[in-house]
Amino acid sequence: NIFYLEFNCAIPYNELSYKEIDKRIISDCLLRLKIVNRDRTDSLCDSLFNRFTIPSFSQAAREEMTFYLQFGKYLSFNDYEWSVELICGDNKGMIKGKKAISEIDYLMSDVILAYSILRDTTGGYMTKGNLRIMPNPSGLFEEGTKNLFLYYELYNISPNTNYLTISYLLTDTTERILRKITKTVEKKFTQQAVNLGINIEALKPGNYQLKTIVFDSLNNRNIEKPISFVIKGVKEKVKISFED
Repeated sequence: NIFYLEFNCAIPYNELSYKEIDKRIISDCLLRLKIVNRDRTDSLCDSLFNRFTIPSFSQAAREEMTFYLQFGKYLSFNDYEWSVELICGDNKGMIKGKKAISEIDYLMSDVILAYSILRDTTGGYMTKGNLRIMPNPSGLFEEGTKNLFLYYELYNISPNTNYLTISYLLTDTTERILRKITKTVEKKFTQQAVNLGINIEALKPGNYQLKTIVFDSLNNRNIEKPISFVIKGVKEKVKISFED
């Protein structure tokens, strides 16, 4: 009964403090994670030290550089509150959230929004299996972005017994269905990763929801996981923060 809760963080370069050491422009940051069990009031705390480097302020501004962190903790079934705090010089930032972990979460992971998913067999940072995933934890996409990518994992599958039918429903704030995509996935392993690219180039600025529905005919069961994202206008300036 152990569950892995993973956090993906995106940190814009201009939110950090910098200093120059040996002709390198660096930023030393401390990240503090706190997870509180709401049923037993016990907590888990951890700290991570990170050093970020930029080539120059002009290049960082031109490329709108963003640093990414990925980390997680193993937890049992329960209701939790969590907080992630970033401390960098005199700058501080924090985001909080809640997560209820139950047995249903062992059938399907949460869906990760990503800028890109590429094949990568090096096993380096931000990789899952043979894929390198560049997450978009803020859920913000520029107007005119060509594709949005999804990654998630399915568990407790019975291999070689028919197929899984997966539907993706894209809706707006009125819950009007803008697009429906249906695919079948052969059940080869007890655990399988699924990824997908969806064209969002024609979407206007606004808030959207993408619901992933997995149907297993073997047990006549649906598993659903929704995720929200935002298309922002090209002239809008939106601050990106942490998100689990």
